[in-house]
Amino acid sequence: MDMIHSGYTIPTRCCSFLAACLVWMIPFHQLMAQADTLRSIKQSFEQYRKKAFQEKIYVHTDKQFYVAGEMLWFKIYDVDGMLHHPIDISKVAYVELINNAQVPEFQVKVGMDKGTGSGSVFLPLTLGTGNYRIRVYTNWMKNFSPEGYFEKVIAIVNTQEAAVLPPAGTTPAYTAQFFPEGGHLVSGLQSTLAFRITDHTGKGVDCQGIIIDEKGDSITSFQPLKFGIGRCTFTPVAAHTYRAKITPVKGSPFTQELPRIDGQGYVMQVSDTTKELIKVLVTASTGNSMVAPAPVYLFIHTRQEIKVADMKELQHGRAVFLVDRKMLGEGISHFTVFNSTRQPVCERLYFKPLEKQLAIIARAEKEKYAQRTKVNIPIQTKNMEGETAAADLSVSVYLVDSLQKAPEENILTCLWLSSDLQGTVESPEYYFTRDINVPLAADNLMLTHGWRKFRWEDILQRKTPMFKYVPEYNGHIITGTVINIQTGKPVNKPLTTHLSAPGKWWYYYPASNDTDGRVKYDTKGLYNTREVIVQIGEGKDSIHGINIDNPFSTLPSSGILPAFTLPAQYSAQLETHSIGMQAMRTYWNDSLKKPSLPPGDTTPFYGKSDWDFNLDDYTRFTTMEEVLREFVIPVDVRRIKGHFFLRLKNQPFNEYFNEDPLMLLDGVPVFNCDELMAINPLKVKRVEVVTKPYFYGATTSSGIISLTTYNGNLDGIKPNPYMVVLDYEGIRQQQEFYAPVYNTAAEKESSLPDLRSLLYWAPVVKTSTKDSTAVSFYTGDQPGKYIVVLQGITADGLAGSRHFTFEVLP
Repeated sequence: MDMIHSGYTIPTRCCSFLAACLVWMIPFHQLMAQADTLRSIKQSFEQYRKKAFQEKIYVHTDKQFYVAGEMLWFKIYDVDGMLHHPIDISKVAYVELINNAQVPEFQVKVGMDKGTGSGSVFLPLTLGTGNYRIRVYTNWMKNFSPEGYFEKVIAIVNTQEAAVLPPAGTTPAYTAQFFPEGGHLVSGLQSTLAFRITDHTGKGVDCQGIIIDEKGDSITSFQPLKFGIGRCTFTPVAAHTYRAKITPVKGSPFTQELPRIDGQGYVMQVSDTTKELIKVLVTASTGNSMVAPAPVYLFIHTRQEIKVADMKELQHGRAVFLVDRKMLGEGISHFTVFNSTRQPVCERLYFKPLEKQLAIIARAEKEKYAQRTKVNIPIQTKNMEGETAAADLSVSVYLVDSLQKAPEENILTCLWLSSDLQGTVESPEYYFTRDINVPLAADNLMLTHGWRKFRWEDILQRKTPMFKYVPEYNGHIITGTVINIQTGKPVNKPLTTHLSAPGKWWYYYPASNDTDGRVKYDTKGLYNTREVIVQIGEGKDSIHGINIDNPFSTLPSSGILPAFTLPAQYSAQLETHSIGMQAMRTYWNDSLKKPSLPPGDTTPFYGKSDWDFNLDDYTRFTTMEEVLREFVIPVDVRRIKGHFFLRLKNQPFNEYFNEDPLMLLDGVPVFNCDELMAINPLKVKRVEVVTKPYFYGATTSSGIISLTTYNGNLDGIKPNPYMVVLDYEGIRQQQEFYAPVYNTAAEKESSLPDLRSLLYWAPVVKTSTKDSTAVSFYTGDQPGKYIVVLQGITADGLAGSRHFTFEVLP
């Protein structure tokens, strides 16, 4: 049918075309504004992401259950937060064992290189029985929320004391939490309500539940799908209040209030419509009035990599987005809805199953072994295409029983799931299986966990992130504040400070403070607990002092440790573990303390000196003046008005410097020549001389004279009263894992008991694309089932885990 107008006829198809043009031409400025809004959100987010680089850490421990007195072994994997590639940014990781009172039982620094590091910690016999949290992070990670630190719960039992369990009634029997999808319950809008029901240990509870209103009328029922987590759907009304009545399968009924109901706002519902498309339904309510057409924006990112940015118009309070699943990255993505004024109004997480995994092919050559027998395990790693891939693995072999079980978390589940969630995830390995309920269970998990590593308010306002802590590219950084002792205030005038660690291998680090009084020392090579000496100026400054910072995070952990339980029927197994620990300490203690790495770089900061004098190669004189005058050729000893002065020859120009050189005794600056000359030369082992100008940190020196004593303890110099002397722990030196070897008949027939529950630990096992890889170890005297746990990652972020068992016969 044609349309008649003003005496002539317009074909209907033309009318439709013109109408469409008018619809688009009229709101053109609005479309431009909406596009600008979307572009602004993307730009703000991208600007933040580039400045706020994220690290992730995973830690593979040798096992999860210990008795006090054992050694805890671990391997650290450090990757970038977006692609999960191993990164060589941080050279130090901070490792803590935190008790239930949020107090660290120990804190150590572990060196890392190319994204990995390993170490061990002795669990003191003073530790009480209970659950503890291992927390690991880098200096850069301290700029962000502690929820981003790696955390893992381990159990420790002290067999020398009775277990101290929580008093009856101090821990609620059950906890119920409810989470509206998108973040809000809005009156009159249908909402998905997720829930999580747990017991006092943090484990999910099987139960039945109903939602009732203030009159006790039943609104809907619910039941968890897995691990006490599930969902239900209902439409709340602002005039009513709601609560859940929950009846556990093994417990008494209890009730829990539901989250408050907003009179107006936005609700989002995400569902998989097909295998290819994800439907995002956004509904809005303004209370009693009708919702006017307005734009809403959907922004999706996977680990801060933008995947989707789209805009839809609300029509009758509804907008529907269809998202191609292929656009999303694997793992967890964040779905955020913004209103027309760029305010985030809804947010939820979405999990896309992981397809790319590292296949670890390994198996013991036999299923059963005799005691004190060699076990060989060939290992091969492949990518998803079945091609061999080079990987960095760690391997643990330990006894499995009611106390020590197979690990529930691994590098794969941590990097791709739990590290992007707030709180703990029960049995994370389940979400990587092919169980038919995994997709729905994973989505329920996403609804009950929400966390991001930034604040949208800061991003949209384009606030420049303020980072207090810098990445430790070269080694541990010691920081502090130079203060005026009389006022206690920071000193804004630049002063040269000197930090030294004397010893047979000494270290010296000069630095100047900034206008806030802050000073930092890049202490590459500083290992183990050392005496550290700090001086200001020329060591005679009585006005200024320095406060050295605690390098560990002072922020508490956000998680709650689950209550510890130890059923009486496990007493026999616990005794077995205790005897094994005591036997190792009694018969193999010396071998357990063997270090595996040297104590850092022993080369002095100036490298190879121009002159090196080993005093034992010369006639020993009784004064330093004679030593320097007689055979330390480049040093000119002068004495003016009863005081000594030293001048070095500027070798490149064949003339003497006009100023004193930097004088060091065991790495500690000596600013008074008379003190240096008063040293007993029989206590000095060597004299090194640098005969050219030297620039190091905040200092410029006219050459260097370095004296090293036999003991490395400043022998001959009394401590300056203006020195700040403290014990400081540097990088923890690694220890070598020890296990007995039974190659010969004599070794097999040894009477020394071998009751190890941990047969093998290897923090570094490298596979390649060419050569085959294998590990081997020996069984002990402890019969039972043993588990082999292998975990690791490739250079391009392909992570994998595998475990299997074998048996040791009585």
